[in-house]
Amino acid sequence: AAGKNTLAKTTTETAGANCATGGVKVEYGLDINSNNVLDATEINVTLTKYICNGTAGATGATGPTGLTGATGAQGIQGVAGIAGAAGAVGKNTLAKTTTETAGANCATGGLKVEYGLDANSNNVLDATEINATLTKYICNGTAGAQGPIGLTGPTGATGPQGVQGVQGISGTNGTNGTNGLDGKNTLAKTTTEVAGANCANGGVKVQYGLDANSNNILDASEINATLTKYICNGTAGATGTQGIAGTNGINGQNGLNALIKTTMEAAGANCANGGTKIETGLDANSNGILDVVEVNTSQTQFVCNGNSGTNAVSTSYPSNSIKLGFNTTTTWLCPVNVTKIRVEVWGAGGGGGGGSGGDISCMAWTGMGYWGGYGGTGGLGGYNCDTISVIPGQSYSIIVGSGGTGGNVVSCGTGETGGTGGFTSFNGIITANGGTGGLGSPSQNGATTGYGPLAGTSGTISNYIYSTSSIQTANYIPNTILTASPGFASGGSGGQECRSNMPASYMNMTPTPGQNGQNGFCVISY
Repeated sequence: AAGKNTLAKTTTETAGANCATGGVKVEYGLDINSNNVLDATEINVTLTKYICNGTAGATGATGPTGLTGATGAQGIQGVAGIAGAAGAVGKNTLAKTTTETAGANCATGGLKVEYGLDANSNNVLDATEINATLTKYICNGTAGAQGPIGLTGPTGATGPQGVQGVQGISGTNGTNGTNGLDGKNTLAKTTTEVAGANCANGGVKVQYGLDANSNNILDASEINATLTKYICNGTAGATGTQGIAGTNGINGQNGLNALIKTTMEAAGANCANGGTKIETGLDANSNGILDVVEVNTSQTQFVCNGNSGTNAVSTSYPSNSIKLGFNTTTTWLCPVNVTKIRVEVWGAGGGGGGGSGGDISCMAWTGMGYWGGYGGTGGLGGYNCDTISVIPGQSYSIIVGSGGTGGNVVSCGTGETGGTGGFTSFNGIITANGGTGGLGSPSQNGATTGYGPLAGTSGTISNYIYSTSSIQTANYIPNTILTASPGFASGGSGGQECRSNMPASYMNMTPTPGQNGQNGFCVISY
């Protein structure tokens, strides 16, 4: 069975033993018969309280009503969980107080108190949830009575009996009494009470007090703790029987994949020293490529190269330091007592271009045979190095770029261009961009066509202390730290087909796709 709701009932309390100047009597109890009315037999007299009017005085001016705050943005709809077998949960009773201006309900103004069940369980008493039959008004006290008239001056002495004397001058009126102090409004404040010592199942905390600073807000310093009450939720009802399983809903449409595209950014307004442009968007046409019309420009970011520093003069890698290698995206927790580190990052290599196959259906006879070509070599990943200060105990992000995808083979036509390698970055401070993909080879005479001019562009090498060849192979770092040369990818070989005057080993060679670029890498030493 559902838990019983707690109801509150307010009635006007005339001036007397409970309230010298009158006020409001608040009675509480459980709604045993669930009729949303607190009947006389349901009242718990031990909980009855009185909210008394302050000393009567002139009514203070009503302050302006505060602006309503903007509604927060709707959160993303979470995945629906499996329906449980929970029984019906009792609804919370909420109370809402608003300022009541002087009028038919309150001659001198006051508070309007509305009650109702929280049908949608949002902890807000919405307009559709208000039970108008329970609405009450806590009115301000009436204006104080006029002060007493001053005492009459003493009567002059009676003259001797004789001729009627002239009427004596009237005594001066006494001074008016001092006006009474303005009465203070009584405010009520309701907040959600979590399950605990005050309410086993949670509920509503109701606090009262006089508005001492007349700002129409019950400030913390104005709360009369002795009047605080709790309207607690009833205990949860017993679990209901399992309902009949509903029919399965229609499968939703497949979501669109999010794609990321990186391109080199030339030095300019976005990056003073050049860098990498990162574009994202949904693959609306599901072709696996982030087309121009699919780019969400509001999310475009730039990872810029740092300013070129003075080349270091060291000729060897530190031999007495701790070296840590990272080949996947992760975070690094700075150890205790470490305040400065040296960071090296390599961007990922570009993918090799796809080869093209010689095919009699699309090639002209050359006298030597029908030739395809080799795809271009992917560009080497970039490199960057610097020594930076760090904070012990703080986590730093490490992004390791993925190698560019090799281009696919095209039998009659130009092979596909390899993908650009991803950038590698240490906490966004030190970044190396990836190499671009090698170009695909066209189907034409000449097996070496794909080399040289068809190769991808290598990433930028900055702040190096060794030769560029040593940087590209990282031969100065132990193999236990760096297990593969960073940033290299060769182009795919082109297939061939010939009919005469060629060795048998060259006959009908199968074209291959470009190789994937090597992933980037990050090395920390201290």
